[in-house]
Parts: sequence; structure tokens; C-alpha cells
Amino acid sequence: MPVEDELAARLRSQVTTVSNRVYLERGPEDPPDSLFPMVIFSVVSDAPQDTDIRGVILADLARYQVTSLGLTKSSVRAVAAQVRTALQGYRSTSIRSCQLVNQTAFYDPDAETFNIPTDFEVSY
Repeated sequence: MPVEDELAARLRSQVTTVSNRVYLERGPEDPPDSLFPMVIFSVVSDAPQDTDIRGVILADLARYQVTSLGLTKSSVRAVAAQVRTALQGYRSTSIRSCQLVNQTAFYDPDAETFNIPTDFEVSY
């Protein structure tokens, strides 16, 4: 299973405040209020982390940004907390580690949403 699919499945199962509203790279265009809160995640960078002496890639390191979006500050904070809990320290057969590296918060006046982007480094 590709790493993106595994992370999406993990978020869908653990971030109960959004249920199925986990999107890769972009969410629905002009979503109705009923689709909030939601999570949108994307790959920020993906590069070989560990290679052997011949240059064969043994592990990759990708940075993912998982953005929690909500119509209220309290709803987006609840989603972001569940995102952190779901991914911080997560490991599986294909994911070696998942570590939180950055988190910010802002209000988007054009979309009228509160946003909390959270960056994770994923070694796989």
C-alpha cells in the first residue's frame, strides 16, 4: 500500500471528528458548511534518506503537511489534536517512523476557515 494511502486510512480511522472527510492534495471546491471540519494532506518533499554504498535507496524520508480546517477555532483545534495523536510516533510494516516537525495556525479570510497545518516527517 502506498504511504499516502496508509496515512489517509490512519487519519480516517483515528480522526473521528472528520470521519471520511480526509482529502489528498485538495478538498472539495466551495464546500458547504456541512463538510467541515476536514483534513487535507499533501507531500511537501520526498527524498532518499538512507542509501547503501552502491547508491541503492534503503529508506525514503518524506515531509507531509496535514492541514486541519474548520469553521470555528475550537473545532479545528480538536481536529488538529486528533491528527497529532494519530500520526505522532506512528509505525507500521511500511512506515518506519512518523514525527511531528512543525505546526502553525491561521485564519483564511477568503475561505472563512480556521486552519492548522501540521508537518510530519515520515520515514518509510
